[in-house]
Amino acid sequence: MEQKNWFAALTAKRQNTVEALKLTGLKTFTNHIISTYHEPAHFIYELIQNADDAKATKARLELRKNGVLFSHNGSVSFSLTDPALEREPEVSPGHINAITAFALSPKKDDITNNIGRAGVGFKSVFQYTRTPHIYNPPYCFKIEQFVIPREVKPEPEFLHHAETTAFWLPFDRDDKSAEDCYEAIDEQLTRFKNPMLFLKSLRTIDVITVTDYNRFTKELEEIITSPPVSYIKTARVKLNNDTLIKFTQKVKIVDQTSKAYFLTIGVAFVLGINNQIAIGPEHDHYYRYAWCSLPTRHETRLNYAVNAPFILSPNREALKNNRTENTQLINALALLMEMALKSLKEMEYLDESFNDSLPDLKYITTGFMPIAKAAIKVFNMVM
Repeated sequence: MEQKNWFAALTAKRQNTVEALKLTGLKTFTNHIISTYHEPAHFIYELIQNADDAKATKARLELRKNGVLFSHNGSVSFSLTDPALEREPEVSPGHINAITAFALSPKKDDITNNIGRAGVGFKSVFQYTRTPHIYNPPYCFKIEQFVIPREVKPEPEFLHHAETTAFWLPFDRDDKSAEDCYEAIDEQLTRFKNPMLFLKSLRTIDVITVTDYNRFTKELEEIITSPPVSYIKTARVKLNNDTLIKFTQKVKIVDQTSKAYFLTIGVAFVLGINNQIAIGPEHDHYYRYAWCSLPTRHETRLNYAVNAPFILSPNREALKNNRTENTQLINALALLMEMALKSLKEMEYLDESFNDSLPDLKYITTGFMPIAKAAIKVFNMVM
């Protein structure tokens, strides 16, 4: 009963928010938020991250002529907290509170804050729909006018065997036809690459369109190095037909309030047909951009994948400037790069051909220079 009362109170509170914003230009405000997402299919990555945060091992994306259905088997259910307390500093708001707000998260710019908890990130779905529907029984609801939750009836056909959560995004925008929405997303899906390199839980993503079906898979095999490298985990990751060697480590980062966190960072290298480090246009999607669990749009100009919980711009496309947390993470990645290359040499994955993959310092994105210099230094040292 308490949850039902909270849901009704949340609906009323969000309705009041909409009424207040109408006086200051609700449509202009919401259009501005939507326009910050420059990639047409950004919402797909938001949903994938939501599934991984929910500890899903399998997800399914189905592009239909009238909408997008995304479902997964995550074990973490949607939560709801008292809307009267959701902005109290000591209160962690529920998933439904966050997803129906313009900017509500446990702590603004908290470096540990998951994308699935941030309301703004989910707003990218409004590029194609006015009323996203969410089914995570007992919670089944749609969102109207950007923030107003309203209960809807369960749709059993949206959830296949063992699936727990579904998002239905009907193509119902007034300014975009269903055909245009379908074609825009379909085009993006033709270029969709396996995004699971640095995700924690997901192992399978099925992508289904009217004319095509693709299954993206991830297999993980831990490698015991000899001698073992302290505090560093090494794994062979198979993503469909590609194999990468990944190194991860927990590092201490201090935020702007002097609070310390231990966060996971990672670097990864693509293996070629001769079990040597490979670069090339067919692998460009792994290392062109920095990763923050998923690829951002922030180019590194490195030839190796780097991942960290960077503090990003609101649209998750670029690292925020002038954040000491990001500087600390990059410096930590540089140290991890040094240790990873030494391990690769010990494992005989590194030979003279690696010279072809060394970054050209003239072209390296400024912030990532420490990592590039670390790679060059170690290669010259061990070869």
